[in-house]
Amino acid sequence: MKLVIISVVFVALASSLFAQTVEWKPFSSPPDGFAVEFPGTPKLSEEKDQEFTHRKFIVSLPAAGYFVQASDAGEEIPAKFLDGIMNATRDTMAQGLKAKVSEEKTITCGPNPGRVFVLAGPETSASVMLCASGRRTYTVFAGSRSGLPPAGDVTRFQNSFKIVAPVAP
Repeated sequence: MKLVIISVVFVALASSLFAQTVEWKPFSSPPDGFAVEFPGTPKLSEEKDQEFTHRKFIVSLPAAGYFVQASDAGEEIPAKFLDGIMNATRDTMAQGLKAKVSEEKTITCGPNPGRVFVLAGPETSASVMLCASGRRTYTVFAGSRSGLPPAGDVTRFQNSFKIVAPVAP
C-alpha cells in the first residue's frame, strides 16, 4: 500500500514539474522591429484589414497562451490618434474575450508610449501590453483560461519585449 501511495505522489510531482518546465527562448522579428523572449517557438499568422497589416507571433501552451502582434499602418501614426487606437484595441479585446478591464496604466516602451491592462473574464484572463512606435503598434498578450498565467512568466514576457529598430517609412 505504501508503495502505491509513494508511486502516486511521485507521478503527481513529476507531472507537475514537467508541466512547469518551459524553455524560454529569445526571438526577434527584424522586419517588425521587435525582440522578445517566448516560452517556446512562436508560429506566425498574418492578416490585413482596412487600416493595418497584422503579423502575430503565437506560442500556445496547455495552460497559457502568449503572442506579440505587430500591426503596421503603412505610414506614421500621428500621436493624437494613439490613445484612440489603444482604447479601440483594449475594447475590442475585452469584447472578444467577454472580459472586463480590471487594471490599466500608462507605461513607456523605451521612449515610446504604451499602456498595460488586465482583462478578467469568465473564460479567459489576460495581461496585455500595448506599445506604439512610428507606423506600428504592438500588442504583447499573456493569457489563460484559468486565471492569469504565473505572474513571473507574465513579467518575464512583457519585460523582455523591446522595440529594437525604428521602422523605415
